[in-house]
Amino acid sequence: MPKDAAVPSRIQGVRLSAGGQSTSAVLVEDLDAIAFKSLGEKENTILTRTLARALAKYLLTEKVEKENEFLGALVNLFGFSTEAADTRSWLSLPAAIQLARFSLPPGTVDLAVEFLDSSGEVVESGVFPGVEVAAGKTVFLNYRSYR
Repeated sequence: MPKDAAVPSRIQGVRLSAGGQSTSAVLVEDLDAIAFKSLGEKENTILTRTLARALAKYLLTEKVEKENEFLGALVNLFGFSTEAADTRSWLSLPAAIQLARFSLPPGTVDLAVEFLDSSGEVVESGVFPGVEVAAGKTVFLNYRSYR
């Protein structure tokens, strides 16, 4: 059975700064919570399929063993070695998505991003150098932390 184990993040907040201004990010999506909920909703189906697959492998092994004991052992070994939980679907996603936005005057600006822990201390920081801000235009930037 697949099991999702939360890995707590040190990051509890994000701050974006530029041109003497600063703003905090807001949580847009808690993907960890969605992953846990999704797995919980599928748990009965996964259990049913796992049991059906195990029963089918067992019956096949029993049938083959009656005809050839060695071949039955190989089928049993193959069945055992191919049984593993599927953990691919949520592993590459971030735990959460946060969004920060504010208005800046037209021009070129360096934007600083800081990832904060629960006490407000900076855990990680980065810079978007030379961001061009045009009047009436929206600029989208993306930064991913692996902490």
